[in-house]
Amino acid sequence: MGDKKKTTYKGFNKDLTCREFKYQEGEKSHASNTGDYSAASNTGNHSIAMASGKDSKAKAVVGSAIVLVYRDKYFKLIHIKSAIIDGKKLKADTYYSLNKVGEFVECNTKPTNKGG
Repeated sequence: MGDKKKTTYKGFNKDLTCREFKYQEGEKSHASNTGDYSAASNTGNHSIAMASGKDSKAKAVVGSAIVLVYRDKYFKLIHIKSAIIDGKKLKADTYYSLNKVGEFVECNTKPTNKGG
């Protein structure tokens, strides 16, 4: 190994650009929450917000994704669904949950106080 040369390649310039792409802090990240009646949100590009607890909600920006579940009254997993926020069919910075038939529905942004 001693005298062998290694070839390396630089991924980004000092200003965090590579060709036309500029890396943004918080991109390609994720937020998840498994607690019941909880919320997950993400503001980074190409990111994922996932909420898997009963009556939970999630929101994200355009180009990022949400993953949600619907659980019955016994907390049994009934539906799981994901989508990329497009700003048209699903709005950015808007909380969504799944209804009992597995459809995305806009939900109240104020926290519920269903805990005990």
